[in-house]
Amino acid sequence: MKQSVSEEDSWFDKHVSSSFLFITGFCIAPTIILQHNLFIKFYQILVFAVISYILKQRIILLGSFVFFISTVVLNLFSPLGKVLVKIGPFPITEGSLNSGLSKALTIIGLMYLSRFSVRSNLNLPGRFGSCISKTLFYLNCLVEEKKSISRKDIVGSLDALFEKVYNNKKYNPAIRFGKTSMYGVILLLALLLLNWGLVFYSLKMKPF
Repeated sequence: MKQSVSEEDSWFDKHVSSSFLFITGFCIAPTIILQHNLFIKFYQILVFAVISYILKQRIILLGSFVFFISTVVLNLFSPLGKVLVKIGPFPITEGSLNSGLSKALTIIGLMYLSRFSVRSNLNLPGRFGSCISKTLFYLNCLVEEKKSISRKDIVGSLDALFEKVYNNKKYNPAIRFGKTSMYGVILLLALLLLNWGLVFYSLKMKPF
């Protein structure tokens, strides 16, 4: 049975179709990857996180912070460029620090972008498109789950997490949200142009 838009649905559900939302997110994704200014990349993450919050999606602050620190620290083990400070025999270089920050912010930004651009009813055409839709949906469900991975039983806890998501979260392309309205088109195009504009603007700035 097909479901329709209700009063409890978000503004995006009422004014933006799943396919248009996904295409917009797909077009915005390169701006996160190409953005070399770390301040702008950080603000991009804030925007996508706020949108996710408005859509009543879980904001994974602790998980994002742990991933951010882990990525930066691991990247410091590959010294590159000017030495900023030495901790004993271990040098912290400008190149490795900037690279680690950029990698961490990029992956976190793409994660939050996918959170709001992929819906449970996304149904891309063709068998391959259907496979991609399901993969993105269940990936977002895994990210959203509060259940943690046990260090004592990594395989068992992962298996329990996958089973919980599969049993409780159902991919349902039959659900119908609103069609894309003029307001939805204007908002998403503005978001798209803003992010690409910031990429070209940052090319004139010194990287940080």
